[in-house]
Amino acid sequence: MTTNFDTRVVIWGMDRSLSLEDFPTILSMDYDRDIEYLTGRSDISDEDKKLRNAWRPKNGTSFNIETIKIESTDFRYISVIGRYELPISSSKAIIDGNLLPRSYRVFNKTVNAVFFELHERVYCALEVSSSQAGGVKSILFGQGYKHKKEAWGKVEVENLPQFSLDSRFFYWIFSQRGQILSADLGAENFTVNVLDVSAVSQLSEREVHDNKNEGPDVLGSISTLSGLGINQSVYEGGFHLLLSDAQLYFKLSKNCTCMLDSAKSIRTGTTPVVSVTEDFPRLAIMMYTLLIPGLLATFHRETQSGGTWSITEEVKQRKNWALQVIDQLAFDNNVSLEDLERIFEKREENISLE
Repeated sequence: MTTNFDTRVVIWGMDRSLSLEDFPTILSMDYDRDIEYLTGRSDISDEDKKLRNAWRPKNGTSFNIETIKIESTDFRYISVIGRYELPISSSKAIIDGNLLPRSYRVFNKTVNAVFFELHERVYCALEVSSSQAGGVKSILFGQGYKHKKEAWGKVEVENLPQFSLDSRFFYWIFSQRGQILSADLGAENFTVNVLDVSAVSQLSEREVHDNKNEGPDVLGSISTLSGLGINQSVYEGGFHLLLSDAQLYFKLSKNCTCMLDSAKSIRTGTTPVVSVTEDFPRLAIMMYTLLIPGLLATFHRETQSGGTWSITEEVKQRKNWALQVIDQLAFDNNVSLEDLERIFEKREENISLE
C-alpha cells in the first residue's frame, strides 16, 4: 500500500505576552476586508465588496478554553476553524464592465487550528497547506502589512528553538529503527516504537544536490545510505511509529512541520478504526507537547556525557551505513577483495604524495 501524505500540520508560536485567556477576545475580532479594486463603487452592495473572514469555534457558539487528558497529563486548549475568502483579480472579475456574480470571483477557504499552552507560552498547531500558510498568517493572524492587528503581537512561524531539529537528531532517530523508546518522553507509560524509517531527504555539503528517498525500509537504499555515510545534511525524515494508542505514518521536517498519511495514521484500540486526524486537537497536542518534545529530550540526554549517542557512536553508525553501501555495490558489480585492495593502495599512495 502506497503512502499518501495528505495532511500538513505546522506549529506557530504566539506572542509571548499573550495567555490562552486572551484568545477568546482576539479570535472574536472583525477580520473582514474590502476588495480593493471594488472600493468606492456605489453600484455594488457592501456584501459584494467585502471578503468575509472569521474564526469560528470548532464546537458550540463561543470560544471556550477546554481541557484534554492525554497520557495522564491535562492540557488546556481552544479548538477553532478559520474561514477566509480569496478574490480573483480585477481583470478576471470584471468582464466588459460587468462584475461577475460573487460565487464566481470569491473562493472560500478553511483551516483547522488548535491553540494550546506549553511551558507558559501559547502555540497554535494548524492543518494548512504550504500554499495557504502565507494567506492565513496575513488574514487570520493579523500579520498583514495593510491590515495588521496589534492584538496578535508577533507570530513566529519558523525557527522556534524548541521545535527545531538538526541533522544529528535525524541521524540518531534513524539509528533507532526497530527500537522502543520509553525513557522520559513526557508522560507515564508513553512509549514510541520506531517500526520503520520510510523517507530520508538530504542536501549535499554545498546544498547543490537534493536527495530524496521514500518507501518501506528506505535505510536499505544505496542512495540513502551513501548520503548518510558521508554525513550529508538531513532536513526531513519519514517514520512509521507505534504509540500507546496510535499508529503514525508521517514525515517530520527540521522545523517540526508534519505531513501525515491520514488513511494509515490511526487510533489503535478503537472500534471502528478511526484516523488520528478526526480528532485534530488530540492529534496536534499529542504531537507537539509529548511526542516531538519527548523525542528531543531523549536525544539531548543521549548526546550528553555518558549517553549512548556520542560523536564516536555517530561516526561508527555512519561507517556501518557506508560499509553496507560498499557491500551491496561490490556484490552487484562483482567487485573482488583484490579490486578493493588496489583502490586502497592507490589511495594511500596519493595521500603519501600530498
